[in-house]
Amino acid sequence: MLKQGVALLLAAASLLTATACTASGQTATHEPALDPSVMELDPGAVNPMAIDYPLRTYNVGNEFVHTVERGVALLEQACFRRFGLDLPLPAPPDARPYPVWDWYGLWDEQTARQYGYSPPPWGGGGEPFPAVVPADWQRLLVGPARLFNGVEVPEGGCQGSAHRDIGLDRQPDGQLVETLQRDAVTRARQHSGVAPLVSAWADCLKKQGWDFKDPAEPFQIVPARGDESEMARLAAADIQCKKETGLLRAWVAADIAYQRLLLEENSEKLRDWTQWCDEVVRKSNDVVASAGQ
Repeated sequence: MLKQGVALLLAAASLLTATACTASGQTATHEPALDPSVMELDPGAVNPMAIDYPLRTYNVGNEFVHTVERGVALLEQACFRRFGLDLPLPAPPDARPYPVWDWYGLWDEQTARQYGYSPPPWGGGGEPFPAVVPADWQRLLVGPARLFNGVEVPEGGCQGSAHRDIGLDRQPDGQLVETLQRDAVTRARQHSGVAPLVSAWADCLKKQGWDFKDPAEPFQIVPARGDESEMARLAAADIQCKKETGLLRAWVAADIAYQRLLLEENSEKLRDWTQWCDEVVRKSNDVVASAGQ
């Protein structure tokens, strides 16, 4: 299923684990200047969703996900029909939003008002084809059955066959872009223009009754039953202190600076990634066109 192909591109993980290494494993020795265009912004008006991140162009968006999901689903559906089984095609899911809601610690006010420090529901849209496959048919979807209803099953099941036809089995590095983005935001946290502002953020929260040293720490609190209002108050103060101290602005500016460095260092890999994405979309569109969709 696409969750083992495209979803490799969409996987989420812990964001704030400190590291001073690049994606290639080499220790960073150069600290870039904070992005001047971001530093010119009002600290209280910085919106990461509106920022033109250098690596953002390499993120898979809804158009890519919808196209590839549809192509794979059509191939999987056709494969099932060869075994006398028919399933409707669900609407494809949406791509993972970027930057993630906890990219700079808690930063998204709208998400914070609704969910506090709990992960919000991810994305929208529909669901991948495998989500509508009954449990009894999973062995046809992914194997390892060799026969199903007396008919030979392709290697890896209908999903494996679809992935090979589209080219998902040949992706150069499904987590490359996300790895680089996470590397950049983590290194940005340690930037000399950001680290002192983390201390200022901590002081700001301490004046309001909370004692934290790092923006990742509030996520580790499990509110006691009935403490939702207290957590909501903390979430609002957390974001407000990030803005008042200029922490969010500086962190975004450093993130952009490190993304530029990583883009340059990994230009060849990113070129291969782009070529692969273009090829997968082309093949998916061919499948959709052939099916008359």
